[in-house]
Amino acid sequence: MTDQTRTQNGHGDLAKKPPVVVIYSPPGMAGHLVPMAELGKLLVAQGLQVTVLLSGGYTPFLDGVAAANPALAFHCLPPAALAPDMAVACGSSFEARLFELARATNPDLRDFHRAARPAALLIDFFCSAALDVGAKLRVPTYFFLTACVGSVAFGLYHPVIDERTCLSFRDMGGDPVHAPGLPPIPGPSKIARA
Repeated sequence: MTDQTRTQNGHGDLAKKPPVVVIYSPPGMAGHLVPMAELGKLLVAQGLQVTVLLSGGYTPFLDGVAAANPALAFHCLPPAALAPDMAVACGSSFEARLFELARATNPDLRDFHRAARPAALLIDFFCSAALDVGAKLRVPTYFFLTACVGSVAFGLYHPVIDERTCLSFRDMGGDPVHAPGLPPIPGPSKIARA
């Protein structure tokens, strides 16, 4: 063990540094950052070091989250830009842009991981492109879903719905959609549009 991998504990003994876990939050998704920071606090309470990794610049909101969570380290990757052809391919789809921005950040993510050498990488659903980075660097990578369990259950039931009908949700009319363990979900024509 080198001096860099040792720290002094409260009793004067040399102890190993705790493993580092990196939590990777998607760009522009403030609503996902807060639950990911909460997960980070739980991991710190278990004796792990946690770095919350963000792509893009700091904003007053991010400064507030960092100030409210002093046990967490925050690191910002440089903002990524979509190639012009990819921007056209994504069109107006916010979700497609998020997935592609996360993919465009992979080179910076890879560089960060080579330096930080984390024990694990926890990623948001929108950062699925980071699976490639974790695999290449042999870092165990896990998804953290910030959605409620009802949304996850309904999402997992989609293949069954697809087997039973060839209609899209938009074309299902006002009939409620039934999924096990969930209350009936109003058909698209009954859901108020914001």
